[in-house]
Amino acid sequence: MAVILCVDVGPAVAAILETYLRDLKHEPVHAQSVDAAILAIQDRPFDLAILDTAAAERNGFPFLEHLREHDIAVPTIVMADFTSVDRAIEALGRGAADYLTKPLRAESVRLAVTTALEIDRLRKENREVLRDIASRRDPGAAAAPPEAPGDGHDPSSPSLDGDVLNLRELETIAIRRALMKTGGHRIKAAELLGINERTLRNKLKLDELKDSVPPRPSNGAPRR
Repeated sequence: MAVILCVDVGPAVAAILETYLRDLKHEPVHAQSVDAAILAIQDRPFDLAILDTAAAERNGFPFLEHLREHDIAVPTIVMADFTSVDRAIEALGRGAADYLTKPLRAESVRLAVTTALEIDRLRKENREVLRDIASRRDPGAAAAPPEAPGDGHDPSSPSLDGDVLNLRELETIAIRRALMKTGGHRIKAAELLGINERTLRNKLKLDELKDSVPPRPSNGAPRR
């Protein structure tokens, strides 16, 4: 069960979102504003946050900035209606893990939440593995895990001798592997990743991964 912070979600949407999250055996906790959400994450740990882009119009992006500036590892999914999808895409560039469009659908919520939690689990697992390796090589290094990689790090070629991968790098690796496995077929790759094709296209654009997409198979249908 994950504890999920729902930030500045309107009452009607909040009721639907809470039902979906409880059906997935997660515990939703509601914060009525971004300021309240920032106070909440100081009082207790959360596994995930869901932020409505309606909040982004007022003061939502500072929530993402607060997480980044204070190195708080809470993956965040943003919600948007069809008139504010651009805001959700902007949020991806500011560190959000994924976005959902309203009206919410149970399956879309399940995929987004499950994928974000799994990527975060892999990130933490990667950190623990590298900490264990460091402690075996140098017992004094166990208390000081490696720092996050710099801009020159190639996330497609992780090494046990390298740094701990951050959430964006793990996501990038997963996208590249899915594209390679499906021969560059984006719909199939999105299905493997548990996200919708539109989200995958946006992530490709943001991460400048278009050059990593394999060439169109010579004996298959055109890549979508």
